[in-house]
Amino acid sequence: NNALQARTSLALIKFAQSIQCSATGQLDDVWAEFSKIVDDSTALGTYPVERLSDLVHEFGQHIDSPVFDALYDKVVEVVRQRRSEGEAGAAYSERGAQKLRQGKPYDAIQWFGRAEELLVKEEYRAELASALVGSSFAYERVGLLWAARNKVLVAVERNLAIFLNDGKV
Repeated sequence: NNALQARTSLALIKFAQSIQCSATGQLDDVWAEFSKIVDDSTALGTYPVERLSDLVHEFGQHIDSPVFDALYDKVVEVVRQRRSEGEAGAAYSERGAQKLRQGKPYDAIQWFGRAEELLVKEEYRAELASALVGSSFAYERVGLLWAARNKVLVAVERNLAIFLNDGKV
C-alpha cells in the first residue's frame, strides 16, 4: 500500500513537471502510470482510490486524450466496484447486529466477519470500525474475551486513524 502511494506521488510529480515544462506530450506516460496504479490498487483495500478519483475528475476538466479517457473509465469502474462492496458490507454488518439482538452471537460473528472483508476499503473506515465493535460484542457474548478485546482494539486503531486524517471520531 505504501509503495503504491509512493508511486502515486511520483506520478503526480511527473505530471507537475510536465505541465511546468510545457511538455504535454509526456502526459500520456503519466496517464499510463496512473492506469497501472489503479490496476494494482484493486488488491489493496486500504489504498485511497477516492483521492485518485478526485484528482482524475479534476484533471478531466482540462485534459483531452484517449489515454486519459481510458484512465478515467478505469477509475470510475474501480470506484463503482468499491462502493457496491461497501454497501454490501454495510448490509452484512446490519445483519450481524440483527443476529446479535436476536441472541445468536455465533451467527452474528459470521455476518460481521463477512462485512469486515468488504469494508476494508479506505472509503468505509467508519463502517469497518462499527463492524469490528459489533464483532467484539458477539465474541464477548460467547466467552471469547481475547477475540473481543482484539476486535475492539482494531476498531479503536481505525478510529484514531480517521481522527488523524480527518479530525473526526
